[in-house]
Amino acid sequence: DAAGGAATRGALDTGGSEPVVAGWLPDSRGLLGCGLARDCRRAEVVAADPKTGHTRSLVSESGDTFVRIHHDIYFGAKLSLWLTPDGSGIIWRSSRSGWEHLYLYDLEGNLVHQLTEGDFPVDQVSAVLDGYVYFTAHHDQARPYDLHLCRVPLGGGQVERLAAANGSNAGTRSP
Repeated sequence: DAAGGAATRGALDTGGSEPVVAGWLPDSRGLLGCGLARDCRRAEVVAADPKTGHTRSLVSESGDTFVRIHHDIYFGAKLSLWLTPDGSGIIWRSSRSGWEHLYLYDLEGNLVHQLTEGDFPVDQVSAVLDGYVYFTAHHDQARPYDLHLCRVPLGGGQVERLAAANGSNAGTRSP
């Protein structure tokens, strides 16, 4: 209890993995975390109840050789998990298709839909607001080192590239 109440011990069984705290759900009704296996072959998103300490799996990802999220967290400080503004779902970045793409899940761990698809990798989510997911991606495979600011409707739809210029593009949100 962050307001000064008693601490609750969680029952997070990471199975030999390194836990990473992703953040709190709205109204502090749960804590999101990601367990990363030390052999880099498995990642799991969990939700923990702060009152009981009970945890439940939301999303699990595994691979024969490695799951890309490990490198991004440890070496790039990029978490592959974002909460939707209303707290009703999570956006998970995964390379399960062979490309890094974004997937929307509800808080029960059900896949709602894939947000991005195509022959390009998503780099990082910049913001989730006004019904859109804003992100950077190597969207133009003719120029694979260019980084473009893009967006996609949270409800699903086409990816829109927001910057037409070549090179590295990013955006900053105005207050």
